Amino acid sequence: MALSVHSPYDMRKLFIIVIILLNQNQQVSCGSIFEVIFDKLIGIKHSIVTTIEMVRKNIQTAFVRTFSLNPPAEKPRRLRDVSSSFIQPARLFEKMSKYETPDLKNVFCGAAHSYTTPQLSASDGRIMETHVAYTLDGYILTLHRLHSSQTHSKREKRTILLHHGLLGSSADWILLGPKKSLPYILSDAGHDVWLANSRGNYYSRTHVSMKCNSEKYWNFSWQEIGEYDLPATLDYIRKTKNSTEPIDYIGHSMGATALLVLLSEKRNYNSYLRIAILLAPLARMTNTGGSLHMLATMEKTELVRILGTREFMPSRRTSPLLSMKICHRFDEFCNNPLFFLSGTPLQNGIRSIQFKNKLQEYVPAGGSTKTVQHYLELINNREFHHYGKPDRKFELKFINTPILLISSNDDSISNVTDNRILYLSLANPVGHIIIEGKNLSHSELAWGSNADILFYYKIKDMIDVGLNINEIF
Repeated sequence: MALSVHSPYDMRKLFIIVIILLNQNQQVSCGSIFEVIFDKLIGIKHSIVTTIEMVRKNIQTAFVRTFSLNPPAEKPRRLRDVSSSFIQPARLFEKMSKYETPDLKNVFCGAAHSYTTPQLSASDGRIMETHVAYTLDGYILTLHRLHSSQTHSKREKRTILLHHGLLGSSADWILLGPKKSLPYILSDAGHDVWLANSRGNYYSRTHVSMKCNSEKYWNFSWQEIGEYDLPATLDYIRKTKNSTEPIDYIGHSMGATALLVLLSEKRNYNSYLRIAILLAPLARMTNTGGSLHMLATMEKTELVRILGTREFMPSRRTSPLLSMKICHRFDEFCNNPLFFLSGTPLQNGIRSIQFKNKLQEYVPAGGSTKTVQHYLELINNREFHHYGKPDRKFELKFINTPILLISSNDDSISNVTDNRILYLSLANPVGHIIIEGKNLSHSELAWGSNADILFYYKIKDMIDVGLNINEIF
């Protein structure tokens, strides 16, 4: 009995024939019939899989731009023209055609923001370049450079490097928008403004050989950021500009820590800088309070169990166990790993819903657990020292770069008393400005709603006229 099945309708006819034959007690070879049925089911399965794969590719083509390791043949659109919110992590490394595209390893590692820093800047009506620098230990760093909208032909512009704080990124500096953000203020004054990104954040999450989901990749603290990332960044800027003119440096929180490491360990880099302005620096942490102090009191084994040994809270949500221990009442910011560490924004009540949403989207931007653990060591050992080596201190007395400190008495992490001790430890301090009674928490020295009036424009004036701060602050 020959059977041929070509469609679902033929399948129904086949089952009817089998039932009729069985009812008439005819001899039917079920084996051959089942083989036909089985072959047909396999064909249907392959058809379904093929259809799903085709749909998937069509969706990917429609919504996700493919990242090519080869530079584009034609000039790309300006970043301000990019409107898609379907951003892959690889999009973080898009470059203008005149810059080299690196051989990135595992670029699809970690989440991405809805908009990159250059795209966020474009929404503010600015143009920002993306550059790439390589560290001696193989990490690939992304730098962002603002195009000045002003022409200042009567005087030479300064080159200024801004470095973000703990778990931050270059986006932190421009969250206040086009009128109030420090990079825009400096750029509008005619200065050449660069924004750094440390290893481990969303913009610097690649390596020449290691994948970022490996334990070895995350084996760094702010010490390596100071010893490797900052030298690579400064060298790249000088090489790109073909200039040995000293650079002005502005570092917030960990950005200040990393610079102190660099200038004390690799002292020749003191000659690379004209001045360093450190906002809420973290170095002496004897009087640090809040969550960091509480974490410092925990046993190391318990910390490892809760925090792990790789990326710090990669889910971008604070562990419920830690939240219950430290947050005595419900607070939306306590669930954010950065604010969990640095404290709830004190100016929260006067912020718009739009700004709060932007803040929660871009913060934190990633970092290693070891970076946090290194700060906990400073709290416990009451010294500014190498990771795991309390007796090996960073010798601040060898730093001869002029340094200005800016602190807030509302900052529970970068304590004013500790910063006074830091000021006295430096060989060439310019001054220590203490902002009192303005509700500026640790992070708000980078994006406080009135930071522009309190000290951003004063920083610009000081860079413009020189190092005499008495007439400015």
